[in-house]
Amino acid sequence: MAERDANPCFSIYNVLRTCPLPFDAIGFSENSGYYPAEGSLYFDRSDVKAAINAPPGREWMFCSKDPVFVDGIDESQNPGPGSLPVIPGIIERTGNVIIGHGLRDLILQSTGTLLAIQNMTWEGMQGFQTRPETTLHIPYHSNAELGALAGAGGLGVWRSERGLTYFETPMSGHFIGRDAPSISFRALEVLLGKVDNLGSEAPFTTDAGGLRMLGEEL
Repeated sequence: MAERDANPCFSIYNVLRTCPLPFDAIGFSENSGYYPAEGSLYFDRSDVKAAINAPPGREWMFCSKDPVFVDGIDESQNPGPGSLPVIPGIIERTGNVIIGHGLRDLILQSTGTLLAIQNMTWEGMQGFQTRPETTLHIPYHSNAELGALAGAGGLGVWRSERGLTYFETPMSGHFIGRDAPSISFRALEVLLGKVDNLGSEAPFTTDAGGLRMLGEEL
């Protein structure tokens, strides 16, 4: 492809990816197969396996090499209702579903995600009644170590209606947890009820130091 002539590290999972490829602790590396020999796969570490109760002898792989569909047949694209009732059903049962979208993703487009939401009916109404435009706020944190720095401030937009929250951010591609971990962690806090919503300016629940802008005295 022409884009790889100018940028051999071009990625459909994050269109702003450039060379050299960064170290990827979960072993994906933009689906390139690249992995430094001295690197350590995070989920293949014995202490991590013990912490998450994973079988100690099982090798971690980012994607399964074995078939994941019943009888090895993917019927998700077949005509008919298929999985259409699934997400509305989960929303109505839990009242607590979050869908996040990274705008650097070329595989999935945010417009398509929003159109899918607008085509869903849950809790007696179809789609969102208001466009997602509220600022997604991520707090600053008190750890200034280079390995712990993370983006903060207004990093996207969000909307929540009838138990479904949607957010999108230009700070991430396909993998929000990897590209924008501070946003992913904030979404987890909201999901667990530790923070009111994605617009909250409260500090991270794990950060006793409170809010600090980079450059301020910590």
